[in-house]
Amino acid sequence: MHSNDIDYSVCVLNQLRQADLNLLVVFTVLAEERNVSRAAERLLVSQPAVSRGLARRGRCFTMTCW
Repeated sequence: MHSNDIDYSVCVLNQLRQADLNLLVVFTVLAEERNVSRAAERLLVSQPAVSRGLARRGRCFTMTCW
């Protein structure tokens, strides 16, 4: 394993430690529905709550969705 690989692994682990696991549920449903309003209906929350979750997920993992 190279030093860069170890640094990347540590970075990913630190991101996961800081992540809100509820965001994984939101993102999973959002990925299945591919629609914020339908995801909100399934999760029994408002559409803005799903949008905020998506924004928080982006800050946690800094990657594009699709």
